[in-house]
Amino acid sequence: MTTTTSSDQHPQELSAKAVFLGDECIREPMHLFHLIEKGIPVKNAARALTALGLISNEQIVAKVLGMSSNTVRRAARDSQKVLSGYQSTCVWYFLDVLARAEEIIGPHQIAQRWITAPALGLDGYAPIDLLSNPFGYEIVSDFLTRLEYGVYQ
Repeated sequence: MTTTTSSDQHPQELSAKAVFLGDECIREPMHLFHLIEKGIPVKNAARALTALGLISNEQIVAKVLGMSSNTVRRAARDSQKVLSGYQSTCVWYFLDVLARAEEIIGPHQIAQRWITAPALGLDGYAPIDLLSNPFGYEIVSDFLTRLEYGVYQ
């Protein structure tokens, strides 16, 4: 696993995951684990959601971070403010699932609608509703794999 970022690139040119991680270069899963456990700066989460055009989507911000867009913007101004390990994990899960949905389902707008819409294959839950813990993340990841291979239409 290698994720690198460069602070001189425009956020929209980077993947949302790279923006979220800031200037970190991830070479192994344990490094990512420690970063997320320590907590990612709120400003990075705000930049990642902004790069995706989602910072103003109250439903997504509230589900992913558990706070309003305005609170995220205020917290992002404080360079010392970090997300909890739990919040950092939820953002990572969301970014990972959204990126995968874009590969499997279609362009960003379609993937964004998919992640917030109830799905029959998820017992009527929206994928975003299941991303608050590792078990839900695995369920959504498995569901995406089944979509990819045509098990669900």
